[in-house]
Amino acid sequence: MSNLKSTLRKTLLSLRDALPVDVRSAQSQRIAESLLALPEFVAASIIHSYLSFGSEVDTEFIRIVAFRQGKQVSVPITDKSNPTLLHSFIEDTEEFTFGDWNILVPKEPIIESNFRTSEHDIILVPLVGFDRNKHRLGYGKGYYDRFLSKQDAIKIGLAFSCQETELIPTEPHDQALTMIITEREIIR
Repeated sequence: MSNLKSTLRKTLLSLRDALPVDVRSAQSQRIAESLLALPEFVAASIIHSYLSFGSEVDTEFIRIVAFRQGKQVSVPITDKSNPTLLHSFIEDTEEFTFGDWNILVPKEPIIESNFRTSEHDIILVPLVGFDRNKHRLGYGKGYYDRFLSKQDAIKIGLAFSCQETELIPTEPHDQALTMIITEREIIR
């Protein structure tokens, strides 16, 4: 199973990486606009948003709007020595630096040791690939699957349509998403 996922991961990452920067930027904006128009986004109190890395869907505009709407925004922090995703609430003036794997993290994070979401909050999930059953293929470390299994929030994957594949191989620990938003559609 891990070889199949690894091969699929390489293929889908190369497709995403091949998107020109201006296309990724325009499609990220469309994805953000679709998310921001959702009644679920309007009703949410907490938005847990990944900090975009490499060719991922850009989440900066989403965080800006969330702050303007008075929502609390939290971000994940990965630590290579700890298989558990850590979390920090941020301010709209937050400064970032590069952490493990060159992923942005708050310069002075305040780690929330008992981070919990309600069923009305939203977790934005990065992904390498997805299928129509709302299964996601992540980067292979399991951080998000462990995190999502303990959260009640609406779990939304943000992806470009080129990241779709017919079937994501799943294992018992893999967590399905509530919905996936691409530049073309919302899959519920």
